[in-house]
Amino acid sequence: MAGSPYSLENDTFAALMLHGCIVLVKMMALALYTTTKRFANNSFVSSEDVLNKDRESRKEALVANENVERVRRCHLNDMENIYVFLLMALLYIGTNPSYGTALLLFRVFSVSRILHTIVYLNAVPQPARSITFMAGYGVCCYMAFCIMTSVL
Repeated sequence: MAGSPYSLENDTFAALMLHGCIVLVKMMALALYTTTKRFANNSFVSSEDVLNKDRESRKEALVANENVERVRRCHLNDMENIYVFLLMALLYIGTNPSYGTALLLFRVFSVSRILHTIVYLNAVPQPARSITFMAGYGVCCYMAFCIMTSVL
């Protein structure tokens, strides 16, 4: 009986673990960056976060700030895409793909998400953000196609 595809003995799974960790750590960093931006811009979402301020300051601190919202939207976009990638990649590994192809897909996704964050946070004009998004989305679509064709 062959070993499990979900073992560190499988180079493809090990590659997914590395690239999955990279994009998850990047996403975790964005969560901390959001908090940093909230304090730097005095912009909070919960009233208990501003209880030590006077009434007027509380109102101002509870108004959305574009600098904070940009980071928050970038973080939300990561959550919408990285979790899908991780689940899709786990299913994809179950199809026993070639290591070279899988590694290329994992690398493209990781780089696309890192570039997406850089482009988004720096407000680079379109179509830069769309291109970086579509590269990662295309990886997920390709893996979905491979999974479906292998089981049908």
